[in-house]
Amino acid sequence: MSKQQTAVEWLLENMPEDYMASIPYELAEQATQMNREQIEQAFIKGNEFVPKWKINGVPYIESEQYYEQTYGTPKSH
Repeated sequence: MSKQQTAVEWLLENMPEDYMASIPYELAEQATQMNREQIEQAFIKGNEFVPKWKINGVPYIESEQYYEQTYGTPKSH
């Protein structure tokens, strides 16, 4: 399965270099982490009433596992 790209990752990748150079690394990293948390929370909310052992015949996974499978980036601490 190919990995998807978040909107924040796309923006950072496609931003002109002169703009990107003016953004502190920490700010870009914070935006990426905030986006990840929003996606994980949406996954949790979307599965709130689904039995925890299966979702549509597929074994249940945690939100962090979903994010890593979908977007391919481990959570930074």
